[in-house]
Amino acid sequence: MKTLIAFFSRADENYFGGAMRYVKVGNTEIVCDLMKEMLPADSFKIEMKNPYSPVYMTCIEEAKKDLRE
Repeated sequence: MKTLIAFFSRADENYFGGAMRYVKVGNTEIVCDLMKEMLPADSFKIEMKNPYSPVYMTCIEEAKKDLRE
């Protein structure tokens, strides 16, 4: 049986330990890559048609708006 890991991961500006920091790879993608080292699996990154802003605080507001809608 073949396994597929479908994931969504956000890079860009993120909040780490009290400060904003730019990252090229999101946390979920890092975990997916670790899982692929342990499992015979393919991966598929889910991407948004209209991505959230790369600016963290703007992204948070956009996500909150989506949740309300």
